[in-house]
Amino acid sequence: MTKYKNIFLIIIFVILSSFMTNCRIKYSFTGASISPEVKTFSVSYIENVARYVVPTLSTTLTESLKDKLLSETSLRMINSEADLEFEGKITGYDQSYTGERANETAALNKLTITLSVSFTNNKEPNKSFQKSFDASREYPSDKSLNDVEAGLIMEMSQEIIDKVFSAALADW
Repeated sequence: MTKYKNIFLIIIFVILSSFMTNCRIKYSFTGASISPEVKTFSVSYIENVARYVVPTLSTTLTESLKDKLLSETSLRMINSEADLEFEGKITGYDQSYTGERANETAALNKLTITLSVSFTNNKEPNKSFQKSFDASREYPSDKSLNDVEAGLIMEMSQEIIDKVFSAALADW
């Protein structure tokens, strides 16, 4: 009886595996759900139009988005007329002060980066969007922005790119 049970389980497994590979949507462990018709993507250089311009921020965000798409999908990157097209502008790079102390000085500084993204899905136009994504980090007021800026930019860039990726490809 166990022999037939094992054979039955193997047949069920093969049928389910076959069904899952023939689904219309490809799923990955990254949470991306991409139509099998989508094969390519393009990422335009992200321009910095913020009031304060950090020279490396545009390149950091542009390359981070390309790297995320290449490493977490099976899509091929091309320069133009792709199935998925990403364009963006850094619209904010702002420092503010939070958390007043008893002597009315700021206890923390806060850095915020805002990225406006235009995503075009040429295979499923209803999934296209134009949205802003941001990330913020606080840091002690006894440190200058120059002391912490590089590390904060890397952390916030990754957070923003994760948000863009999820909005465009995760169907959450």
